[in-house]
Amino acid sequence: MKGTLKEITLADVVQLLVMNRKTGRLYLESDQRRAFFDFLAGAIVNAVSGELEGEPAFYDPFCWDSGGFEFNPDFKIDTEQKLGRNWQQMLFEAVRRAGEWEELRRKVGNGLSIPRLVGKIEPTLYDRESPERKVFLLIDGRRNIHTLANLVGLAMRQVLLVLAKFLAAGVIAVDRNPVSDRLERLLSGYIGPSARNFIEREVRRLDGEIELANRRELLEVCRNAEGFARDYISRAESKALHDELVGYVNSIFQ
Repeated sequence: MKGTLKEITLADVVQLLVMNRKTGRLYLESDQRRAFFDFLAGAIVNAVSGELEGEPAFYDPFCWDSGGFEFNPDFKIDTEQKLGRNWQQMLFEAVRRAGEWEELRRKVGNGLSIPRLVGKIEPTLYDRESPERKVFLLIDGRRNIHTLANLVGLAMRQVLLVLAKFLAAGVIAVDRNPVSDRLERLLSGYIGPSARNFIEREVRRLDGEIELANRRELLEVCRNAEGFARDYISRAESKALHDELVGYVNSIFQ
C-alpha cells in the first residue's frame, strides 16, 4: 500500500489501517522530512518524525502540505505502547493542529517574514526560559522568522504561535518578503496550498535567505519551483508556469 498525500489524506490512511486492524509500519516522507507510525492489530503504538517521538511525532506530519506514504506489513513491530491516547483522540487533535498551522501561516507569513516591534511589553512578564521571552528579546526588525527559530532553538510552529500572540496583542507587525510572497502567490495558482510547502523548503535550503538582487539564486529557486510542481500539473500547465516565472524574474531585472 503506497501513494501520495495528494491522492488521499493522512487522516484517511490512518483510519483505513486502524479499521482494518493492520500490523506494520507506515512510512511518510515530504522533501527532506521523514516519519513513521507503527500499527499493531489496528492500534497505533508508536510514532517518530525527525527528532520527535510519541504524540508530538504523530501530529507533525499532519501539518505537511504534501508527501508520500508506504505501508510495510512485514515490519516487525515492538509491542510496547508508546502512545497514551486512543487513535480517535489523537486523530481529532492532529486535524485540529493542521488547521491551526494553516491559520498561523496565513496570519504571520512564511519563514522569510520579518517581525518588528510596534508596541511595548515587559519581558519580565515571562519566565526567563519561556518561548515568549526568548523570541521577544531577539526581534530587531531585521531577523526573519526562520532565523529567529534557529537562534532560539524552537520549531517553526512554536515560533509562529508566539508571534501570533504578539501580533494579536499589537506588540509586533510583520513585514512580508516580497520575493517569497510573490512566488507563493504565483505557484498557488497552479498547486494550491502546496506552494507554501515549497517556499518553506527553499527557505530551509537557503538558510533563510532569498535575495531579490541575486538573479542566479532567484532563477535557481524558480527552476526548483518548476520541478516541485511537475508532479501536480499537466505539461501544458508546466509550460505556462515556466513562462510566468521567467516573466517575473525578467520584470525584476529589466
